[in-house]
Amino acid sequence: MVYLMSDIHGDYNRFIELYHSIPILEEDQLYLLGDVIDKNQDGIKMLDFCMKSKNVTLIKGNHERWMEEYFLDPSSEDLWCKRGGEATLRDLKELDLETRKQYFNYLKSLPLYIKLDIADQTVILTHTGYRLFVKPCYKTENLVDIEKTIQQIIQLNENEYLSYSDLFSLEDTLSFNYHCYVGHVPTFWLREDKKAEIMYTKNYTNLDCGAGHQNLGGRLACLCLDTMQEWYA
Repeated sequence: MVYLMSDIHGDYNRFIELYHSIPILEEDQLYLLGDVIDKNQDGIKMLDFCMKSKNVTLIKGNHERWMEEYFLDPSSEDLWCKRGGEATLRDLKELDLETRKQYFNYLKSLPLYIKLDIADQTVILTHTGYRLFVKPCYKTENLVDIEKTIQQIIQLNENEYLSYSDLFSLEDTLSFNYHCYVGHVPTFWLREDKKAEIMYTKNYTNLDCGAGHQNLGGRLACLCLDTMQEWYA
């Protein structure tokens, strides 16, 4: 079975509760669509879990990117903290240099998207999925080649690709050749009913149900791609 979660944002205890309640087995595959760190207290624990679990693949989000930037330029510390990285940075500073290097190398190695064949279809797993400043590549006259478009955006500006929410403001007339599974923006800010539930649209499915915003009623969601069953915590 293939499972998806997104935007856990350091809520390790809730993640573990959901992970074991499903349950996700060793032979299953779990893809995390970015932003496992920051905002809540246990970002480092989340990174440890991802690094040690053979059946877990983390896709880079903007918060992992900001942590990576801190390693490259420690003067970005204040900006990272303003963006929610204070608890992650605090725990990081308690670690020895060699351990910190392991985190940096892991962050550098993270994919920005994954193309996956599942249940007789091909899908794209990524954190954000689009950026309006780039002219899309077309498969046919009315069909966007979303993988080539993503590659083009990443080549121009990886940081902007991971940080912007343009996907959620696209016109409905645009169609992708592959469905995208994303996170990044809590669904209760996008859904008309304001519910903290997975959001399905023609071109994308958003799994960020606001675990980084518990004060607003945010939750953590999981979706099984084989059965489309949902779980929440």
